[in-house]
Amino acid sequence: MKLTNGQIFVAGQALPKLMGQKLPVMVSSRLIRLAQEIDIHLSVINAVRTNLVTQHSIEKDDKGEPIIKFNTPEMEAFSKDWSELLAEEIDVKFEGEKIKLPWTAEIEPTALLALDMFIEIPEK
Repeated sequence: MKLTNGQIFVAGQALPKLMGQKLPVMVSSRLIRLAQEIDIHLSVINAVRTNLVTQHSIEKDDKGEPIIKFNTPEMEAFSKDWSELLAEEIDVKFEGEKIKLPWTAEIEPTALLALDMFIEIPEK
């Protein structure tokens, strides 16, 4: 399945919201495999993001961490590079049908939207 880094980034933030729920064994198994696959790509995205912050920062906070101030040329350059990274398409291993969550599963609308390409909730 082809996804953008942006879709992977958002899915990586939404998956933990499902991972803490009690779900049927097969649903849990597929979610774990999906989370592991997403984590592989997410670690690369986060590493590149960290490098972009370092590359585009000209100041450090009181802990010595690089920062980029808003409304600066550095922020504009960072935003351009970050947008390019998020638009890149990646092959993600996700086979078979969407993961069918039980209709009793509780999930925030934003998480449901972020995971729409992977999950479905059948009618009651």
